[in-house]
Formats: sequence, C-alpha cells, structure tokens
Amino acid sequence: MLDVHNICVVLGGTPIVQDFSLQIPTGTTTALVGPSGSGKTTILHAICGITPVTSGSVSYDGRDITNTPIHRRKIGMVFQDSDLFPHLTVWHNIAFGLAFITPRLGAHAVTERVRELLALVGMETFGDRRIDDLSGGEQRRVALARALAPWPHLLLLDEPFSALDSALRLRLIADIRDILSATHTTALIVTHDPAEAEILATRTVSISSPLTT
Repeated sequence: MLDVHNICVVLGGTPIVQDFSLQIPTGTTTALVGPSGSGKTTILHAICGITPVTSGSVSYDGRDITNTPIHRRKIGMVFQDSDLFPHLTVWHNIAFGLAFITPRLGAHAVTERVRELLALVGMETFGDRRIDDLSGGEQRRVALARALAPWPHLLLLDEPFSALDSALRLRLIADIRDILSATHTTALIVTHDPAEAEILATRTVSISSPLTT
C-alpha cells in the first residue's frame, strides 16, 4: 500500500502542496482530480522522488521511501508529454527502463520482457518504428509499456490522455483500464476530467487548491 502522510512541498518559498495525505491499497487505481495549478503533478513528482518533500513522509508497504533515490523506489511514471526518446526505436525505448532499473537482467530476459509488453499494449509489430513516426495514442502506449517494463510496485500517470481527440481518448482510457486490471498494478492517475476518473479508477480524490485537498 502507498501511504502519503501530511506531505508539504515548498518551491522557491511558495507552498505548492500542504498537508496532503493519501493511501492507495495494493492492486487498486486511484484518480487525483483537480484543476490546473492545484498541485497534482507536484504530488506525483514528490511520490516518485523527482521533487523533494519539504516535510511529511511517503512509504510503500510500510517502508519509508521519502529520501530513497528515484531509481530505487520501484515506481513507474508516465509523463504528460510521454517523455520518450525520439532517436530510439519503440523497442529500445521500452528496453531502456529495464537496462536502467534492472541492469543485471540478461539479454534474453530483456527481449522476452519487451515482447511481452509490446503484446500487452497491442503494438507487437511496432518494435522497429521510430517514436516520431507514431501517433499520439501510440506514443502513450509506448510510454505505458516503458513504465511497466521493470515491474514497478506503483505506476503514476500524469494526464496521460491530454491532447488526444475524444474518440482516441475514450478508447485509450478503456485500454489502459484493462491493462492495469490485467497486471494487477497499483496506480495513481492525475486528471482534470472527472469522467476519465470515473472510468479508470476505483476511487477518486479531489484537490481544489495548492493548500487544500
């Protein structure tokens, strides 16, 4: 279980998040819903270690990870802009997470894991494609596969459906919901859209401003 306890984040003297607490049971999906500027992305960054917590704590299954380095937290992250490497193929984008997080994994195991993930996100024939040749929805699928590659304890998704047309967004929401369910992945999704949250999540938490939750 993820346990975020009374975290505060102050950046440049400005309080961005104050006294925010959240618990996510293992194997469930929670949606954090709120408008732009309410601190949602900062909360994700604090959980995965990109942004330091000013006070409070973050723990997973009873282990305090507040000050644990990013690469040792076993947390996957899907960024709003996908954050893929355009000079690498789909295959090597997915394999990158394995090489960085699990460097002792052998070549055969890496190959099998990438194949498994390509099948999971419905992109079995896309391994040799360059990122620039993919549609927005396809890039989101690759980003999800890369985040899932090193078997994370927790998956964080930051507005994963932004800038997609409505038909593609609805299809991708349903696909990601099914993938999270099939893999029994514990997930926290940030969105400004309550309708997305209702489809994806088993629980919704609202945040209205940087100082209140």
